[in-house]
Amino acid sequence: MGLAHLVGGVVRQVGSSARDLDPAHRRDGVGLGLVALALVTAAAVWWQLDGAVGSVTRTVVAGTVGIVSYVAPLLVGLVAWRTLRHPDRNGPGSRQLVGWSALLLGTLGLVHVAGGMPRPVEGEQAMRAAGGAVGYVVSTLLADLLTVWVAVPLLVLLCVFGLLVVTGTPAHEVPARARAWRDAVLGRTPAEAADGSG
Repeated sequence: MGLAHLVGGVVRQVGSSARDLDPAHRRDGVGLGLVALALVTAAAVWWQLDGAVGSVTRTVVAGTVGIVSYVAPLLVGLVAWRTLRHPDRNGPGSRQLVGWSALLLGTLGLVHVAGGMPRPVEGEQAMRAAGGAVGYVVSTLLADLLTVWVAVPLLVLLCVFGLLVVTGTPAHEVPARARAWRDAVLGRTPAEAADGSG
């Protein structure tokens, strides 16, 4: 009992200390934690890291996201980069969580449909060659309820919603942002864009 009280006290002290950290340091901690996760995932998936950690990481990542496991380190690295480099563009953490989750669920569902929608009874390899466990749940839930022809557009909409949330772009601003992006690519100034020259 004494040991339990001691451990509980230490955990409570660390928890309260973490709450007292400056929000910028907490964000940096999350970003650096994501960098570490990207490194471990890359070592396990790309370079076949030996040992229990590599094996477990490969199994969990490939089983969860299937074929997307090969780009998982890049995706985690992208989230880490946005967290560390552009905190002003990220908005609240809850927005990022909702956006990245919607984008990931929609993408994995589409990957699973493209992979032939294998079911767990078809074996571990078939699931890993498609959208993994997450892609299976998302795609088959919609496909079984509504058919694949309805599920695919819904998954695309989920991806679009996730992208809009991650970038903080309301749907009504998409045309204006697309024009601004086009003008930037073409090297047009705002004045040239306004009069249609350039």
